[in-house]
Amino acid sequence: MWLLAAVAAMAMGSWLKHQRALTAAEQGIVARIMHAPSAVTFMAHVFQLLFLPPVVVVMLLVLLAVVLHISRSVATTVRYALTMAVPLCFALITKIVVARPRPITAIGVGSRDWSFPSGHTACSVVVTLSIISAIRLWSDRRPSHRSFAAARLALLLLPLATAYSRLVVGAHFPSDVLTSLVICSGLYYATRRLLLSMHGHVDAFGAPFRRA
Repeated sequence: MWLLAAVAAMAMGSWLKHQRALTAAEQGIVARIMHAPSAVTFMAHVFQLLFLPPVVVVMLLVLLAVVLHISRSVATTVRYALTMAVPLCFALITKIVVARPRPITAIGVGSRDWSFPSGHTACSVVVTLSIISAIRLWSDRRPSHRSFAAARLALLLLPLATAYSRLVVGAHFPSDVLTSLVICSGLYYATRRLLLSMHGHVDAFGAPFRRA
């Protein structure tokens, strides 16, 4: 289902690229959001630096090293890597295939890559879900899980904040960030579930797999 959703998202991006009225409406939304307070704008630029591709690669490599240390399993670590890679590959391939221009803003006009979907938002989704999964892997080996529930919930706000920050700096249209939030989250989950089913009673993150 999520594979079909990803293909549909590519088709939607190509369609949006040629819809002048919708693009103008989204451009207006971006223009209004860009009038955010200076503190919000500053944090938006922080998020922009935090989820640059080289920084994200380092973060994911560190996470994989942590998973390897916790699980003591190369197979589990490889499955983590595959789960990370699928949504990121979707974002990269879709950018190239759709080739939607960015909003007409200072940062949008000066950008060297395409707008749809948001790469920064996709990276934040993958990093966030990977951290949550690593916390789960670690906490499953501890007697108490409840203490980590609030941390996992708080982390889910990170992709939302990143998506909003991309609008604040004028780098993306709302449809760009929404697509990354929905499709990349779905692909991450779907890849995990696929790996669950392929490896029987042990899931892709080293925890017991219970069928519904």
